[in-house]
Amino acid sequence: MASLTTLERRIAALEARLADVEGGYGDTLYKLHRHAVGTDLTIGRIAQQLGVSPATDDEIDAALEEERSEDRVVALIEPDRQSIG
Repeated sequence: MASLTTLERRIAALEARLADVEGGYGDTLYKLHRHAVGTDLTIGRIAQQLGVSPATDDEIDAALEEERSEDRVVALIEPDRQSIG
């Protein structure tokens, strides 16, 4: 059985690694969100110039549900395929 000192050292190493992973994850989420907001603003300006109305919440939800359904079908047909979501 490992000594208490060894266990404490392992726990400290795991905590340090977890902090690295969480820090990178948070930074990635921030960058993705910032990019999405910039894209939304740009597309909104283009749509406004063209007189196109924005998608409704119902349209967005339907598209997301359709996407999830398609991912489920592909997962059944191609179980080795990696899917997001």
